[in-house]
Amino acid sequence: MSLKKIPCDECRERKRRCTYDKPCQRCIKFDIPCIYTVKNSPADEEYLQQIKLLEQVDQLHGELDSLQQEMVTLQPATATANPNLLSPITEDVTSPYSTLSSLDSTSHSFSLTTTESSPLPAYSSPSSTDTQIIKRQKTNNGLEAILYQNTTQNRQQANSNWTLTVSKGNLIIRTDIKTHTELLDYLCKSVSTMEMNDVVPYSINDLGSNRRDALSRVLQVFVWKRYGKSRFKSITYGFFDKRHKHNHEYNNSCNLDHNMISINDYALIQNESISSITLKLLHAYLNCRHLHHLAVHVPTFLEFLVRPDIMESPAVLALCAVSCTASCRHVEDVLPTKQDVPLYGEFYFDQARQLAMDRFDEPCLEIFATYVLMAFYKLILHQLDESRRYGDMAERMSVILGEQQQQQQRKTDDDKNNMTMEGNGYLKANSANDLSAGKTVLFRRLEVQLFKVLSVTHLVRHKRQASGHHQPPDRRILNLFHGATELLTPAPGDSEEEKRHIHLIGYIEQLNKECHNTAHQAPSEDTVNYVGIVGHMVEMAMRRWYMAMPESFRLNIPIFDAFNTNSSSGNDEWLTAMENAPDVIPLLTTMAAYNEYMMMVKAHICKTPDDLEIRESLAAYWKENDGHIDHDFVRARWGEKWLVRLGKLDDLLDKKLTANYYENKANGISDDDDNDDTDGMTHVGDSHAGAVEDGGGGGKGDPGLLNYRKKYDKIIITALLESGYAGFDDPAAQTSVKVALNAIQLLQYLRQRYPCHYEQRVALNAWDILLRATRFGFGDLEMKTTIQANLLCCLLMIREEFEKIPFHGILVNYADNMEQEYDKQFNFM
Repeated sequence: MSLKKIPCDECRERKRRCTYDKPCQRCIKFDIPCIYTVKNSPADEEYLQQIKLLEQVDQLHGELDSLQQEMVTLQPATATANPNLLSPITEDVTSPYSTLSSLDSTSHSFSLTTTESSPLPAYSSPSSTDTQIIKRQKTNNGLEAILYQNTTQNRQQANSNWTLTVSKGNLIIRTDIKTHTELLDYLCKSVSTMEMNDVVPYSINDLGSNRRDALSRVLQVFVWKRYGKSRFKSITYGFFDKRHKHNHEYNNSCNLDHNMISINDYALIQNESISSITLKLLHAYLNCRHLHHLAVHVPTFLEFLVRPDIMESPAVLALCAVSCTASCRHVEDVLPTKQDVPLYGEFYFDQARQLAMDRFDEPCLEIFATYVLMAFYKLILHQLDESRRYGDMAERMSVILGEQQQQQQRKTDDDKNNMTMEGNGYLKANSANDLSAGKTVLFRRLEVQLFKVLSVTHLVRHKRQASGHHQPPDRRILNLFHGATELLTPAPGDSEEEKRHIHLIGYIEQLNKECHNTAHQAPSEDTVNYVGIVGHMVEMAMRRWYMAMPESFRLNIPIFDAFNTNSSSGNDEWLTAMENAPDVIPLLTTMAAYNEYMMMVKAHICKTPDDLEIRESLAAYWKENDGHIDHDFVRARWGEKWLVRLGKLDDLLDKKLTANYYENKANGISDDDDNDDTDGMTHVGDSHAGAVEDGGGGGKGDPGLLNYRKKYDKIIITALLESGYAGFDDPAAQTSVKVALNAIQLLQYLRQRYPCHYEQRVALNAWDILLRATRFGFGDLEMKTTIQANLLCCLLMIREEFEKIPFHGILVNYADNMEQEYDKQFNFM
């Protein structure tokens, strides 16, 4: 019986007779790839699975042999210490008679260190009367482990476990282990963690099960909300100034007035060969600033939206208006003079608007692209009402275009399946499919850009507390300042540079997710150092993320250890790494990591020492009064601002505890097993009692909810005030200073080598970190001098970049305020 012949993929898909050659005659005729795909049978799959299992069994045997050899090595020492003890090899795998332990430390520091220090004090080590040291071993890397053997009452405890503690410097990893398999696994992970400075296995974060009690939940939500608020401020910087708190339209006076643009000005532009300038401007944008936005698919945009008379293409004119808002040297080289950049931007916008007026309700890709780019242009000019108006029009049109795209895609697929494959029919079908795919990619990228514009508009309106503002139906907007954005994917026709920038966006999204997952796994038992724990875990996540990227996407230096004030060798290494970068992508990746870390630290590092002292005083006041707040006393002593902050903490606690209580109740979880240190404590405030009794959390007078609140209010509010913020004695704050210094060096290099990729937000965050460090008196004399010099450099850099922006008049004058802060801090006034 002959084996059944399998046709090639193309013949099988088209249901045509195949000659079974390699390649077959039909594929040769139509000049298409001939691919044979052989699917495994169930028997083959079972055989492959058996091979994998056998390999795993061999691996386990090897690990058991290694463990047995180690136990044989330890056996003579055991016999010498106590001849009456049984051999560990003959004991059961869950034997309680042996305990691995080591020297531990009571220090709460979580920073990795390789410096040799004095011997650490013992931490819960077995007493000398109950144990004898069997073997002590210390490696060259500083790892130390000691094997103890129980000799008295612990032998009768049937539930005793192995205890493995690995120490290096001040970092201790301790685990409870029940079997030899777990012992070997945890030992390997612990040793690898100690010996790798830049990469920490993710499973180390999950060695212990975090208590999911109310304290843990509220602390995690609070820390992440502060993290998001820091990102929110970074996104919306420049849109609002406290000096104009009640004048939401203050920026209109800074915008370019239509009445100031005379007919003579437009005539001057027309006389400057505007068509030629427009083509050059379009080319300059697509080769530079386009990489920042990736708002269009370039081949499809040029093919479908650029008309023979370019001045009749509304989408092109709107894109040129956007290009005139950027501080880009390529755009400045195209225009006659730098002073005319705002004038050209307004001219292109007016021309695009007039062309779109006659077709404002035509649901086509060209008008949709025009609306999106016009909304983007108005957003950059901070004219939020007009930006939202054009954005809303584009959003309504996107619904219709989305349905049209789906119908067109189904029609194309049907035509492709039904079309005769003789002659050029197959090639025509592929050509039509490519055109449809290009339009789909262009539409999707314009949709992503529209979402970004509407998101920033919503955030700024929320910041201003504008009338009629409401929560958006799109949840993605609420998650924007946690990095949850729409991801782009490379498409046919994208250049290699575009593909690398698209991959960069994906890596940054992955970084945001890593930080999000890590911040939600911090344990709440050590509330005093909670922010430090979160900062350390985020730092380790960033190190792991950075080292996991391809080498062409990162610099060949440790991400947080580049800056060195004590020697020039570290700075030379830093400069060499930047010079060896293949393009700007590794620099942008490093800058994104620095900016992410600085935003995280800014959320929980107090601005001044007085701010930290006030929080500690409020926490002490809260404890002394069992949560009863005298509003008049708080307002008189600490001010209205702190009374409002206490109210926000109160509201957060009320919502989260109520949700946590009913979630536990629905899951049948009782809170009686938790450590209740607040039995008999009175209720924490009249405002809480009223909220609960009136049903303000979803439960009208629920006695269980009332008791639940009594149990946790005092603990959580105190923890939020004490551990929700920190000073510069925190390890994360100390690392942030190094990150800020690295960021300033990186920005200086970008200004010289890749000036169009300079990022002002990173400079502002670095300025904020270093200024806070100066207020806290961080560092020795040399470090203080370095910080002052970098602050001055950062100030000059920010001022120069603000002056380069064509519409710099619409920005709040940050540079003047920053200069005043600098002079005040260093007593130059």
